Amino acid sequence: MPRKPLAPADPAAASDHDWADYLRANGLRATRAAIAVLKALDGADLPRSHEELEAQTAPIDRVTLYRVLDRLVATGLVQRIASSDRVGRYVAVQSQASSYFECTTCNRVMPLPEDPELPQLLGHLRRQLEKQGLESALTVFRVQGTCAACKLRAAGRSPHQTE
Repeated sequence: MPRKPLAPADPAAASDHDWADYLRANGLRATRAAIAVLKALDGADLPRSHEELEAQTAPIDRVTLYRVLDRLVATGLVQRIASSDRVGRYVAVQSQASSYFECTTCNRVMPLPEDPELPQLLGHLRRQLEKQGLESALTVFRVQGTCAACKLRAAGRSPHQTE
């Protein structure tokens, strides 16, 4: 499978024109909605749900957003990740939203703590895949469990209660 043309080198400084070129290079129309969605996902530190993207990219309507996301997923520029609450969350392939914690009780999604060893671990995994002839397009590291607030609630204490 041929590699997709790369996103702008500095996404934060990229213009709408740069994003339009990226979309066209990947066989998509460069609509305002597609540019807005791709920019929102690229700048996100966590995978975003449709609802979160709808709020962030207003005035794009709900149906247009679904269509744009479907096209971005179909071309491989965006990945859809199914969460434990069965809500689809989206991440741009080139973004940094690749490691997060998901609470299976309240379904809150939060970034994992910064760890200098995580990129090394993910790099090691990619090299092992390559040895087997596999090419990774996206590596998402998701940890599922119970957040501190839900753990306290389960113990019968308020998350805001001090000991």
